[in-house]
Amino acid sequence: MLVLWAVFAFGLLLQSAAPHLRIAHNSFVIPSELTARGAINPAAIIARDRIVQSLSAILTFSGALGLALCHIRRQRRALRATQFAGNPSR
Repeated sequence: MLVLWAVFAFGLLLQSAAPHLRIAHNSFVIPSELTARGAINPAAIIARDRIVQSLSAILTFSGALGLALCHIRRQRRALRATQFAGNPSR
């Protein structure tokens, strides 16, 4: 369960640390920090941003889904335990 929390937290951390490209007039706006270094490759910058966003979404979703499934399983176990404790004939 700790691993699922770590995956979920890493997905959120990746999302918050990623550079976010703005979109204006149906095109990406590349920050001046990236253009100040000299020659830039806009396709590489956009591809990297898409990969980071996709990876963040996959990690966050899979961590949340795993936590939800663990929680459901734990709740079912607790419900069965209370049902069996209340019915001594089983």
